[in-house]
Amino acid sequence: MAVTEDEVAQLLVDLDAGRQSWVDGRLGFGDDMDVDQDADMTIFGPFGGMLRGTTELAGRQQRAAQLFEGGDGMCEVIKTIIGGDVVTVVQIERNDVRVRGRDEPEPWVLRTPQVFERRNGGWVRLHRHADPLIDPRPPDLTFALARGE
Repeated sequence: MAVTEDEVAQLLVDLDAGRQSWVDGRLGFGDDMDVDQDADMTIFGPFGGMLRGTTELAGRQQRAAQLFEGGDGMCEVIKTIIGGDVVTVVQIERNDVRVRGRDEPEPWVLRTPQVFERRNGGWVRLHRHADPLIDPRPPDLTFALARGE
C-alpha cells in the first residue's frame, strides 16, 4: 500500500521537530517519533563532504549539533514526491540560531532534499542533502567555491 498524504504530513511534523532539535544542539527527533537512519544512508552535509553509513555519521553529527545553542525556525516545504513506500521531501530550513562562542544569532538556512522509506510502520532516512547555498551567486564565485577558495 502506498504512503498516504496523512503519513507524509506527520513526517513533515517530525522533520520540523528534528530541525528544532538540531538548533537546540541535540540529535534526533525525540522518543515518540518514528524516524530512523538507514545503516547505509548518505548525507551531503552543510559543511561539505559526503558521509555514508550510521557508524561514520554518529561522531560527525554529534560534533555538528554541539555548535548550536538554540534558536527559532521553520521548514518551508517546496515539494513532496511519493512513490510506493518511498517519499522525497524537498524543503528549505530557515533558522536563526545561537552558535557556540558567538554573541549574536546567525541565519542558518539550508536546502534539504531528503529521501525516506516507510518500513515496519516507521520512517527510515536513506539520504539527506543539506547545504546553505540558498542565494544565487555569479559563476566566478561558484567556481571559486568548487576550487575550495
